[in-house]
Amino acid sequence: MDDNNNPFRNPRAWDGFTLDGTAHPGLADIQQGGECKDKIEGMQGPGDDGAFPVVRGSELGGVTYLIRVWTPQQLAQLGTFLNLLKEGRKKKPRKVYEHVDHRIAHTEIARTMFESMGPVLKVGAGMWGVIVGFKEWRKRKASGGPVRGKSEGQKLAEDAKTFADQAQAEFDKQVKAMQKAG
Repeated sequence: MDDNNNPFRNPRAWDGFTLDGTAHPGLADIQQGGECKDKIEGMQGPGDDGAFPVVRGSELGGVTYLIRVWTPQQLAQLGTFLNLLKEGRKKKPRKVYEHVDHRIAHTEIARTMFESMGPVLKVGAGMWGVIVGFKEWRKRKASGGPVRGKSEGQKLAEDAKTFADQAQAEFDKQVKAMQKAG
């Protein structure tokens, strides 16, 4: 761990987060989240063997912060920071931020979308704060496998139908010819 990522040598880097390189004013305490979870189901096998775990992927992570400020300048900066979040929320598609927080870096939550914002409240003697939340953003993965051509069975079935249709048409032609002649 280098000095910038060491909370004992650079504690300010561990007191908050940045979004696309923009730091919030004051201090940010993690209120909730900041964790990664897998979706694990218990599956029951036949007989009396008991259940066994099956991993079904991973859930989206999220993190909620209490941003605290204690000077008028920080309060003004907080307003600017919250406006940045509101502007990103209005974009279509939603703004995705490069989210850097040394406290949750090990969870690999690196890109987030703004999720929630509470009111600005008095959180201590001479201290104001707001709770903001973010949800992890991941690029969609393609599902369903590659697009394939027709299988041999499908080709054979189509060939058989074509042959049957041609035979039926030939038979109908012969029947009409016999009806005309007879």
